[in-house]
Amino acid sequence: MKKLISLTLFLSIIFLANTAFALEIWDLGMKDRYAIGFRYYYDDVDDEDFKRDGNVYSANLTYSLNSNFALELETGHVKLKSKFGTELGVFATYLNLQIRKPIENWAPYLVGGIGGQFYDYGELKVTDKKDKSADFSYKVGAGLEYAFDKNWAMNVEYVYVYGNTGGSASLDTYGWQYGAGIKYYFD
Repeated sequence: MKKLISLTLFLSIIFLANTAFALEIWDLGMKDRYAIGFRYYYDDVDDEDFKRDGNVYSANLTYSLNSNFALELETGHVKLKSKFGTELGVFATYLNLQIRKPIENWAPYLVGGIGGQFYDYGELKVTDKKDKSADFSYKVGAGLEYAFDKNWAMNVEYVYVYGNTGGSASLDTYGWQYGAGIKYYFD
């Protein structure tokens, strides 16, 4: 994990080293703008206890500080099924920082976020297994956003997410997520 964090920091420095070539869509009018978006992720869970991976549906609210930095509040849900038959609903909320490098209509970015995962065990009571109902979570990764015009954009994102229920069941909800979404920037 230390290598992943070090690599992310290194790429951030290189990524921001030259910011002079952003086109008008990102340079003009991106400061102090809000956007609302929706993203679908395929969740590739690394824990061997899960029979299948999951589909994550998320919504986000973005605030562009300028053409290179944005804050994003993201919330999503995924339902996973363990090999023991336990269904685990995971609700996650993150505060993400996007570090962008606009090039014409494209804006590749690095993303890092901290937040929490909230677990719904369905028929299994939390007290039966002494598992947590919530836990700290984080995500790191990269993405690419394409602006169609000053209001509409689409994005793809590849992130590593970590969370763990703890307790005796200790279902890890960490793994890679591959996503695509759409975003509307308000005037």
